[in-house]
Amino acid sequence: MDYDRYEVSKEHEEKSKSIFRYRGKMTSLTELTLSDNSFRLREFHTRTVLIEEAGKKTVRKIAATEEAVTFLKAITMREKANSLYFKEHFDVLCGDLEGDYIEYEYMPYESLYRKIAFELRENRHDKANELLRLYVQKVYSLKALRTYPRQFFSMVAQVGIENCKTEIECLSRGILDLVPRNILVDRSRWIVIDNEWSFDFPAPRVFVIFRAIRELAVLIQREIRMSTSAFNPAVAVFGRGVQTLYIPVDWLAYITDTHINLNRMLQWELGFERYVTGSYPEAGGRIKRRQKVRSSFPRWQFADDAGFLGKLLQVLKGVPGASKVVHFLERQSRSWRSWLT
Repeated sequence: MDYDRYEVSKEHEEKSKSIFRYRGKMTSLTELTLSDNSFRLREFHTRTVLIEEAGKKTVRKIAATEEAVTFLKAITMREKANSLYFKEHFDVLCGDLEGDYIEYEYMPYESLYRKIAFELRENRHDKANELLRLYVQKVYSLKALRTYPRQFFSMVAQVGIENCKTEIECLSRGILDLVPRNILVDRSRWIVIDNEWSFDFPAPRVFVIFRAIRELAVLIQREIRMSTSAFNPAVAVFGRGVQTLYIPVDWLAYITDTHINLNRMLQWELGFERYVTGSYPEAGGRIKRRQKVRSSFPRWQFADDAGFLGKLLQVLKGVPGASKVVHFLERQSRSWRSWLT
């Protein structure tokens, strides 16, 4: 659905307002663009907008190209299939297909990722860790099987037939975007609001959790660093250029697998990004070889390294002869959020 994701990126917002007649009265319609996935292949290019009309809010996912209409139809079928698959563990927000868009009820609840971020900001890392533990528990409660996920490797991960033929634990459905950003929490109800990337074939369970934790590392890096302490140490796991992302040490156990290492899962992730966009990301990132553990960060390092580099660039631009260095650092300091599909 993406309407929660882009609340943190106000530069993505575009508003338009028009006046029209509704039941004999003049009223207004406000349309807020939440996301425009123009970086994707044409067959997956959609826009998501929040519409307020006569005091009622709805969300529409719109096919931005003719080719993407088929994709929208597939999404509605995936929503229905996921609703049966999730059963009592998650609810699913299903939409109504109306030509070239899907219309959804607006859900005014907070996402799981925002709840985790809030607990970290309030220095309640135990509650944040418990929320993530509950998420992992729910994922493990879903129907799974031990198999060799050939379709996942060839189509989504785009790695061909891997050398390792060992059967691995897979979710029966490839629900790759079951991440905290796409889960709204209404007390005991956990509502999945985005089912674009769900497949009818199995996908490695640990990879779904890997994507969730990697995304949290990107979106709430500041909160993770702020909450790091001797009681809640953080470990460096992800790197990109000169940037480093940490996660709480307790989270690392969820993505540690005896048969699948982190480098392999990152390779699958980059293959998935190629499946969606048609090309590998310019700076795909890496897994840190030396997973350094820290019990604190100085205040100036609360922002992620990209934020620090941004400030450094402003200084370097005033230094004669530093243009090449500035150009290199600007490429490295691009927002991690743009790296997420």
